[in-house]
Amino acid sequence: MKKHLIKVLALTIPMIAVYAGVEALAYYESYNAIGGNVGGAKGTISITSPFVDKQGIGRDKGNKDYMVYVLVTNNDRDGTIGAGWIAFKDSNPNVTRKYSLVYIFDQRYADPTYSIQTNVSSATAISIQVRQNSNGNCWAATSYAHSINWCFESGYNRAYVAGSVAQSPQEYIRDKSDMPGLFDQLQFYNNNANGWSDFSTITNNKCNSNGRYVLDYLVSINRVGTGPRTYTTDDCASDTTVWSPRRSR
Repeated sequence: MKKHLIKVLALTIPMIAVYAGVEALAYYESYNAIGGNVGGAKGTISITSPFVDKQGIGRDKGNKDYMVYVLVTNNDRDGTIGAGWIAFKDSNPNVTRKYSLVYIFDQRYADPTYSIQTNVSSATAISIQVRQNSNGNCWAATSYAHSINWCFESGYNRAYVAGSVAQSPQEYIRDKSDMPGLFDQLQFYNNNANGWSDFSTITNNKCNSNGRYVLDYLVSINRVGTGPRTYTTDDCASDTTVWSPRRSR
């Protein structure tokens, strides 16, 4: 199924790159998440200029991923689908690429898939959304007119976490590797109320900031900054990886 999907994407969507089987263990992160009866996540993400020291995407590389995401579950194991943008260096080490991103970790496969399509370098901010569709195990992830529909196995029909995250395989190194970012208007689709609600309406929230990165709450958890560079204050007092995006099984 995965090979077929990748082939369809490559044939029908211009300028697309799909990195399947990207080894994404040992990621550093700044995540901000709420728990509940979740049917989606959305918000805006600023397009910044992070320092990227290493070429490539995945383990031991230098990519910086910014996205909203949900954790889907079969009550035993979790999957992840997210939408946002990615900064990375390819074969030209002097140029940092910035593209729309849909991120998928499905337990049927050992490693995550990165779907990378539209150049967002000229944008100042983009709107992103992940939304469950009428078939409960299927989701639509949209970033800057880049949309992917993905169906997990039939048992994965419930999401219990919505979050925002900046993540990288490389820890913070001043002037070489950083993660300046701004997430705003963060909301989750509240299945209990059949509508969108602000993150701040939920008291059940968790966060993590490691690798010398920070998570700065700006007024509320609906608007958060990541860093260093622009933001240097770490407001994540109780770090836990329990609601991190899934990256391996």
